[in-house]
Amino acid sequence: MFKVKIWGARGSMSTFGSEYSKYSGNTSCVEVLIDQKQLIFDGGTGIIKLGKLISNSISKKELDIFFSHYHYDHIIGLLNFLPIYNKDFTVNFYGQSIGNKNIRDIITNILKHPYYPIEWKSLQSQTIFIQIAENDLIKFNTSQNKEIIVTPISTIHPNKNLAYKISYEDKKFIYLTDFAHYPEENDKIVEFVKNSDLIIYDSNFTPEEYHMKTYEGWGHSHWLNAVKLANDSNSKKLVLFHHKVDRTDSELEKILEESRRYFNNTYLAKEEDEYIL
Repeated sequence: MFKVKIWGARGSMSTFGSEYSKYSGNTSCVEVLIDQKQLIFDGGTGIIKLGKLISNSISKKELDIFFSHYHYDHIIGLLNFLPIYNKDFTVNFYGQSIGNKNIRDIITNILKHPYYPIEWKSLQSQTIFIQIAENDLIKFNTSQNKEIIVTPISTIHPNKNLAYKISYEDKKFIYLTDFAHYPEENDKIVEFVKNSDLIIYDSNFTPEEYHMKTYEGWGHSHWLNAVKLANDSNSKKLVLFHHKVDRTDSELEKILEESRRYFNNTYLAKEEDEYIL
């Protein structure tokens, strides 16, 4: 089985209130489960609930967490991610360097006085940091001795960003968030996504907002680029992700209605929704 589950899909920061409750108030976190092998993408506030579930369901486990980048909305959930406080867990963190700082420097710095009462060195889990870069092939074997391949690719975003392709047998899942989808990126992205079974795509803006000077350089895309990519890449299913922080449920549903005019198999990312490939 190849399952993708959404634990958080809001962009920039968590959102609260009845008008935002249907399509995720927590920030980015996506779980991939393939033949009992679990991979986690990003550590936004959505990872907190996942961490509680993991801690309550098993006594010992090795976890693998991949980061697209290190903006707060993608790492802040680690502060309350229970497995890192548990001696029975080994947690492997995968990400790229930023300037002269490697992933260890960046992640361990989030637990530090005076910003938090606990420091990283006091954690009970074993934490391992794996430096990755564009076009690396990160391979895992399933319990059935079949191969899972995770491939990162660089996209344009402030402070760098990685998108990911997860391949297993003849199935492909694409995690493509926090990028603006500039014209100079398009050919590279279409080739990367080609013939995928599922794309999770950053649609933070509307096309109208995207072209406003206010948001220039923010590094996010929109639903019209998403549906065009799904069509151009001959992909099967599209999930709109990284919902704008103040986008209400009713506004998102209008975006979904418009999107389905161009690519019918489009969905809105919603917490705890699952997609079986």
